[in-house]
Amino acid sequence: MYQRILQWLNYKGFKNLNHLAKYLGYTSAEKLYRLQRSPDAKPSFEIIEDLSRAFETLNLNWLISGVGQMENTNQKEYLAPEASHSIVNETKENLHTAQGLKPQIASANASPTASPTLNFGVPNVVTVDSSNRENIVLVNQKARAGYLNGFGDVEYVKTLPTFYLPQLKAGTYRAFEVDGESMEPTLENKEIVIGSWVESLDDIREDRVHILVTKSHGIVIKRLLNAVSKYGYIVAKSDAFNSRNQYKNLLIDPEDIQEIWYARMHLNANFRSPSEVYHRLNSFEADLEEIKRRLGV
Repeated sequence: MYQRILQWLNYKGFKNLNHLAKYLGYTSAEKLYRLQRSPDAKPSFEIIEDLSRAFETLNLNWLISGVGQMENTNQKEYLAPEASHSIVNETKENLHTAQGLKPQIASANASPTASPTLNFGVPNVVTVDSSNRENIVLVNQKARAGYLNGFGDVEYVKTLPTFYLPQLKAGTYRAFEVDGESMEPTLENKEIVIGSWVESLDDIREDRVHILVTKSHGIVIKRLLNAVSKYGYIVAKSDAFNSRNQYKNLLIDPEDIQEIWYARMHLNANFRSPSEVYHRLNSFEADLEEIKRRLGV
């Protein structure tokens, strides 16, 4: 039955399961991704009921048994504005772009102490392979500047390399190449960080690494502290403790943020040597012995 849900999703122009879940009013797409992970799993009565209420023309007999036409053509149905988008088909991949899904703020004059209201909805553009699996789009160092203006442009995204990792099955992911040394030793220059889409400021994970796409600061890969409700901004901080003066914290206005991705995985072709750690331990042991000698221990 999952394949028929997927067929209906594509027929109605939804980009992915996250988009459909949001349209159905779900806070998470997990119950839909469960069907994707287990092809033999059956959707719950709740899912079927929600689909029938959201789409009056959906033929439930076709959905459940595969018999008949997918749509009852004698009824009219209109998609909500947020589900409207265009689809571009390519030989090797499909690209989907959503129209009118810009972040919405409840009030431009909201108090800094107000609850975070910025909601990013779903990504503007995602790509899928021939099996309708979402690809991971890679934004390398050379593509950073172009991505700031082209993250919502289908034609631009088509020029970026894509790949697929079986470990990352549910959700929408994007990969970014680290530029600089501000996140060492956690992340090295040119290391690849893969992030999952973050729908809202409320979903930021405190003191964890995220990727921000911003208007003023470009693409930022930092640890985030969500201080919007308290001070009205996001604190982005580096891991380079030995260079704090060089890599100072960034205070980022929520309205400056275009995308947020939560870092899930990082790829590094450089196998770090443990020599530096051993050197520190040896130095510490030498210092300890000197202390003991002076104390006469």
